[in-house]
Amino acid sequence: MKKNKFIDEFLDKLKIEKNYSINTIRSYKTDLICMQNFFKNYGNGDSLDKLDRSAVQFFLAHISKSGIKARTLSRKIASVKSFFRFMMEHEYIHSNITQGIVFPKIPKNLPRVLTEKEINNLFCIPDIETPIGIRDRMILEILYSSGIRISELVTIKLVNIRLEQAQIKVMGKGRKERQIILGEEAKKYLKKFISIRKNLKFSDSPYLIPKLRKNQTGNLHISIKKVYNILMSYILKVTDDNVSPHSIRHSMATHMLERGADLMSVKDTLGHENIISTQVYTHVQKKYMQKIYKQAHPHGN
Repeated sequence: MKKNKFIDEFLDKLKIEKNYSINTIRSYKTDLICMQNFFKNYGNGDSLDKLDRSAVQFFLAHISKSGIKARTLSRKIASVKSFFRFMMEHEYIHSNITQGIVFPKIPKNLPRVLTEKEINNLFCIPDIETPIGIRDRMILEILYSSGIRISELVTIKLVNIRLEQAQIKVMGKGRKERQIILGEEAKKYLKKFISIRKNLKFSDSPYLIPKLRKNQTGNLHISIKKVYNILMSYILKVTDDNVSPHSIRHSMATHMLERGADLMSVKDTLGHENIISTQVYTHVQKKYMQKIYKQAHPHGN
């Protein structure tokens, strides 16, 4: 596909000025190239500065009929709207032709979370008599203890670990740093792994979990895909429900709320920039408040 100067300039802005993550930029690029291909097939060529509102609506109507999920459609609309807002701000077009285009309503349903018993069963699976088992137990403990994402886990650097304080500085979405706090079990297995880490391949990597193979290209840390596959192999041993590794993060947040944590504390723990992202857990907090009410209020029962 021939490069488009407007798309390239827009992506450069996201990378340099907005400091967006590689994954986010990749998503924008995929969505915009999809739009570019669509208009090229319909005779518009690469003239994205010559489109009108009806053309954009035609494209969005086309992808909405393709059977994609509401969340994916919403992301694509966001990409298109951001792009044409950029085009207007840089005076490549005279008006924002996507203004007023609405997003589909996305159901705020949580994925199925693991129960506390299932989490405990999960922790018992890795063979902690082996280096790999210690590594995997540490991964599980850190993810559940802190609620961080796999992408945040794999990029943890040794220099950002304060072991005795059980604190780690992680790089979150939008390349924003935050401190996470670990529980005692997570600290214990982090300490165990660091003590045996020098015996692993590529232990000179600056990252906590080094890459696994010499011919593995890119970063010096273990890949997100590899950690995902490791976690799935364990999860499938405790449940055959539709549960993914990301459910560990949701499970942690849910269990915190069920045990009395407030929504703002969970927001900060998860690294959400806005409380709106955390409000998906509101129903959990409501159930907890109903339970407390029934226990504490004289007429609760």
